[in-house]
Amino acid sequence: AFAKRVTRSSSSRYERRRSPQTSAVRSGTPTTLNLCSSPAPGCFTVTSATSLDISDMPAHVAAKPGGAAAAVVDGRAQLLFPSASYPRTDSAWLHLAPRALYWAPRLVSKVYGVKNVYVTENGCGYDDDVVKNGECLDLHRVEYLRSYLKELQRSIADGTPVRGYFVWCFLDNFEWTDGYTRRFGIVHNNFKTQRRTPKLSALWYRAVIAANQIL
Repeated sequence: AFAKRVTRSSSSRYERRRSPQTSAVRSGTPTTLNLCSSPAPGCFTVTSATSLDISDMPAHVAAKPGGAAAAVVDGRAQLLFPSASYPRTDSAWLHLAPRALYWAPRLVSKVYGVKNVYVTENGCGYDDDVVKNGECLDLHRVEYLRSYLKELQRSIADGTPVRGYFVWCFLDNFEWTDGYTRRFGIVHNNFKTQRRTPKLSALWYRAVIAANQIL
């Protein structure tokens, strides 16, 4: 297999896992990336830690035109969302914010004292994943994942107890907001024939798993 995935939670974006699950964490130095099969009981998981969602925000947060949002902090408005020109994927809600994987795990560790942090879902959707001559060269997804993993590794090096990371997602599928129009997998799925073609990102991520380091 090229990667392992944890099913997306239907509740909040950040949550504590209560159901008993087993884990198989690969040990290493604080600067190595630990890859595992599933979160351990009672651990804190971070899902889709790439951008914020207005629905997750408290009542004092106000939506602004163009997808921006502002929050009142110490009596001053704070911009939470990037401007319209900020780079994003083909999903309007998914901005490129790799530092989220540095700060989100660090936040829950420092503020809430969480001892086991798992990033259970991190990935991106694009509309132009096309198979040509048996290959799908999704360079944009490789760069996306690499940039996020670098920030996660930096967080680990600074002492954040990250125990596992999971790519979103293994296979192109039916997305609840985009149907079959947008592809999120590292393996291309021909929806008519069901033929599966590992994308460049799958080959790259397989090498990452084998080396247990960012390549």
